[in-house]
Amino acid sequence: MSTQPKEQSLILRFGLALGGIVLLTFISMLSSIFISESITGMASAINQAGSLRMKSFQIATDLVYKNAGTTTEPSPSAPGDLFSSHVHNFDSRLHHPSIRSSVPKDPNSQINQTYQEVVRVWQYQIKPILFVYEKMEDPSYFPGREGDAQWDALTKTSRNLIRQRYMGLVSYFVRKIDSMVKELELEMEEKIKTLHLIESSSLFIAIAIVLMIMIFLYSRILTPLQTLMTATQKIREGDFSYQASVSGNNELTRLVNTFNAMSTELSKTYIDQEREIHEKTEDLKQKKNTMELLYNTSSILAQNPTSSRSYERILEKIDQLLNIKSGLICLSDASAMRGHVLASNLRDHHCSAGCKGCFSSTENSGSEFVTPIKDRNRSRSYGLLMLKPDGKQLDEWQTSTIQMISEQIGAAITIARGTIKEKENILNHERSSIARELHDSLAQSLSYLKIEVSRIQKHLSEIENSEVAQTIATDIRTELNNAYRQLRELLTTFRLSIGTDELGNTIKQSIEDFRQREDVKIMLDIRLGDCRVNPHEAIHLVYILREALNNVHKHAEASNVWVELRCTPTKAITLTIQDDGIGVDENLIRQGHFGLSIMQERTTALNGVYKISRRNGSGTTVEINFTPVEHHEPTGDITAWINQT
Repeated sequence: MSTQPKEQSLILRFGLALGGIVLLTFISMLSSIFISESITGMASAINQAGSLRMKSFQIATDLVYKNAGTTTEPSPSAPGDLFSSHVHNFDSRLHHPSIRSSVPKDPNSQINQTYQEVVRVWQYQIKPILFVYEKMEDPSYFPGREGDAQWDALTKTSRNLIRQRYMGLVSYFVRKIDSMVKELELEMEEKIKTLHLIESSSLFIAIAIVLMIMIFLYSRILTPLQTLMTATQKIREGDFSYQASVSGNNELTRLVNTFNAMSTELSKTYIDQEREIHEKTEDLKQKKNTMELLYNTSSILAQNPTSSRSYERILEKIDQLLNIKSGLICLSDASAMRGHVLASNLRDHHCSAGCKGCFSSTENSGSEFVTPIKDRNRSRSYGLLMLKPDGKQLDEWQTSTIQMISEQIGAAITIARGTIKEKENILNHERSSIARELHDSLAQSLSYLKIEVSRIQKHLSEIENSEVAQTIATDIRTELNNAYRQLRELLTTFRLSIGTDELGNTIKQSIEDFRQREDVKIMLDIRLGDCRVNPHEAIHLVYILREALNNVHKHAEASNVWVELRCTPTKAITLTIQDDGIGVDENLIRQGHFGLSIMQERTTALNGVYKISRRNGSGTTVEINFTPVEHHEPTGDITAWINQT
């Protein structure tokens, strides 16, 4: 069963109100006309009834004073005409239309009963008496009685009796007439009161209807319209949440409900548009941030891809544009088992101490996002980019941007590796060219000089003072042999390219070459353990060792040499060369002997510490300490680390 309230039409209500006012006006006008007409007739009836009283007294007067010769009317031409005129006049007045129309037709009406009583008394009592009296006054009515004294006495007695009878009736008759007049007056007053009541009621009802219409206009029209105007003002101000509230079920209610529905639809449309604008704005902002971040990353890497500061700036840009404040970039070696923090702004993280835990798990979690850094073909991993978004889930555009950044870093490292390899190839090619040129020029010249010295020595026996010449030739040959040997070592150094696995064998080979030249006992102790060196570091170590052994050969006059190569618990490498010779001259140390300066320069290239001192007892101690690039966080130039990836 429907519970929807019945519709209350405003138009219908206005129609009913206006119809009520028109009906009241019509009723008031009709009642006024009807009562006015009835009152007008009753006034004439009251006048006619009042004249009946006067006529009754006039008849009585004529009856009393007729014998005295005085009458109230002019004498008629005939004796009976006087009372005939009275009767006729009284009848015409008693049955006057105004009286008959004013007397109700209802026989039970008091006015009707009183009127009928007056008619009865007049018709059946007074009028017959007057008729008899009139006939007795007419001699022609009784012919032959003229001069008859007895008849005269009888008629006189009869007239007196009739006069007495009339006088007895006229008092009652006049009272009835007075009663009828009074009742007519009361009836007229009642009608006037009724007219006043109708007019007053109509006026009161009309005022009530007008008040009701005004209240209705205020509550059902003005208030809803005001609410509707407020709603339109709210919409004009941009507030679509306001809902106009109107009670009832009418045209304005439907209008307000339609307006509310329109406002709701506008609100939804406005919210949808705002959401769409916000989404597009956020999308444009995201794209702008992405493009700006990718451009900045590309620009930074293009300027200096081998500087750790470049990668720190990349993390700063990620913080600035992606609002990710914690992250790090780790580089791994070729085996992807060891790594180094290239740049980081993390605190208390398992990767921040040295990337040991970074490569154990590369799965993304709710608190970390990890993406590998690979080459362009994604066949080789250089490390990883790890970001910690402080517990919030990264959006898809952020993850894709981070992945593109890792791809840019991978591409930059690939290009840097290619550049480094190209430079190394160029350097190796230049060194090979120099070695080849030295071999083809200086080495051949030295060989030629050795041959010529041999020829000179063969012919010195034929020359006087040959012993002195032989000594000079022998010295020249010795120096030529030394120069040739040093040239071979230099050529070997130019062609040297070793790593950690080959370092021990290369050192052993260098010591073995030294043993073959000198009668010196060399003790070698190599304990590298987990320490790893790159080819550049290995070349510097071998060259420092050879230079130190050359100094032992040239200056120490030692019998024993101790060579130790150790890896400390802090992953630092210590190279120690000791001999039991005559010791080093302090002046040579202060003056920077050529060989000592070379060792100092090589140690500086390793970012290490060079120390030379006299050995306890006798001899000299040369100590080199440095930390391989692989075992400390890269700062500044990271070319060596990139070369290991």
